[in-house]
Amino acid sequence: MASRLAALPEVRTCFAAQWLTFATGKYSPPDSYPLPYDVVKRATIQGRLNLRGTIRAVTETHAFLDS
Repeated sequence: MASRLAALPEVRTCFAAQWLTFATGKYSPPDSYPLPYDVVKRATIQGRLNLRGTIRAVTETHAFLDS
């Protein structure tokens, strides 16, 4: 079941958004910070929901560093 969920674009999008929200301490819709969101989403997709890669991508965004 986890493999099937990981393949869904909606799950990948949600996974990336939730980690970016958690790390910055605030929720903003993805269109309000498209660059960091896209960076995290790309890392999430490339890593097939690999948590370590997603967290690394989050900590390298301006949204995280400026929060």
